[in-house]
Amino acid sequence: MTTVIGIANDSMGIALLAADRQGTIGQHSNPAIPMDKTLGRKLWVSRDGVYAFGHSGLRDERLLDFASKMVDGNIDVRQVVDTGKFNALREFNIDRLGYHVSDLNNLSSFLLITNFDNKPLLYSCFPFGAVERRDLTYIGSGSERAHKYFEGREVIIEAMDYLPRKENKNSRKEGMLIVGLEALRYAQGKDPYSSGLDLVVATPNGIKDHFADLQDDFSKRLDGITSQYKDPTPPSN
Repeated sequence: MTTVIGIANDSMGIALLAADRQGTIGQHSNPAIPMDKTLGRKLWVSRDGVYAFGHSGLRDERLLDFASKMVDGNIDVRQVVDTGKFNALREFNIDRLGYHVSDLNNLSSFLLITNFDNKPLLYSCFPFGAVERRDLTYIGSGSERAHKYFEGREVIIEAMDYLPRKENKNSRKEGMLIVGLEALRYAQGKDPYSSGLDLVVATPNGIKDHFADLQDDFSKRLDGITSQYKDPTPPSN
């Protein structure tokens, strides 16, 4: 299962990508036996540190080569978001379709966060080249589970409007990070072969890659990550 979740908030100046790290390798002759599983990344950060992206679709050598071009800056991502057209991705997927009936699940799509002009933004990059700005979105086979999480969260928020407000120990930015990882964990809940967490966060100060911070003991390290995004303490009078 693949799940990549994107969340952004203009007023807070933050955008993030969260993804599972379960990959699939090999192919068994018996379809009843799951294919080999390995932990791998589905998020990449550009070498110049101004954008990051997550992938859903067929992961093969051609995809890794395409991702490397994006990382190295050989694809003009600034132009992609300015025009709303990702022609290189469109050509990549059309070429992958070939001249036979193809499995559309093999097509690649991306979620993209950028920090051009120190303004974090989130975009959906569709298989045939459309690029649209988003505040919340998710891709991959775990999308339905992620959607259920956010639907349930919205119901809870609406219900809380009838209750006295309690002080939240987490800042709004911390809350966004926690929500993204909670949604990812929920999406993984029904798939025994899905595991691992990955996180990349964009703020006006730059893009931070938290891959090394989220290993199997991620729950012990989460406070150390989210504390980096605390709202500044207002000066006392």
